[in-house]
Amino acid sequence: MDAVLHRGARANTSSDEKRLEEEREMLGFSKNYKGDIYNKKNQPPIIPEEDNVSLFITNLPAELAEDELLKGLISHGPFGKVYSVSMVPPDQSKGQTGAAAKLVMFTREAAEKVYGFIAGGGLKFHEKFNTRTAIVTWNQVKHAAYDGQPWKSRVLTITGPKNVIDIESIESALKSNIVYQTEQSRVLWETITTRAIEWRFCSVLAQAEAASLMFRRLDLPGVTVKYGLDPLDVPVAGKTQAAVTKTQDAWEKLGAWRRGL
Repeated sequence: MDAVLHRGARANTSSDEKRLEEEREMLGFSKNYKGDIYNKKNQPPIIPEEDNVSLFITNLPAELAEDELLKGLISHGPFGKVYSVSMVPPDQSKGQTGAAAKLVMFTREAAEKVYGFIAGGGLKFHEKFNTRTAIVTWNQVKHAAYDGQPWKSRVLTITGPKNVIDIESIESALKSNIVYQTEQSRVLWETITTRAIEWRFCSVLAQAEAASLMFRRLDLPGVTVKYGLDPLDVPVAGKTQAAVTKTQDAWEKLGAWRRGL
């Protein structure tokens, strides 16, 4: 305990804090991480540089939001599926005028495509008196490629009776149950009695998956929730949402069989 307290007391000056920030990053943490970096239980897994799928994007407009960054990429895609994106606002005390973003892709191939596009000067945002060209580096806080269920994405398709679901009621339920950011929500199609809504989140694990679990817990009559296609994804020739849904259903049936249901 004394050792931990001693380590926490090291950053008494700006030079000490800078040295500690560098040490955090060397150990795979964010430079702003406040936990005990020397505790092995807190240390992230070692991920080789060539397996990292996490990008750090800088020189973005100060007020840029996650959905605006994704829309800026969508118009130049496809690149591949997004696992998560989060914005880092500028620190004015350090003289920063632009925001940054942490973008994690599903695969190294997708991350390299985004990296190449931004490194080539392709991602630009126009401000009132200025045009910002985004700058990209490989994030020092590494993230391995996604190895979970292959149909999952940050996009959900919610289908059900028109008198049960609409964009306003879904938004109200989400705000009451999870913390999330929306890139876009829209009605995909509707009939006299049924409506399908596509909801594009900014993350898989903490948002799309959490929303899917929320709907399962609410157990709304006649409502089904499926993972949709990420608009940044590189589509397989001839693959449609129906094919994604068919694959997902097959995996769900296999899981149910294994559980004896």
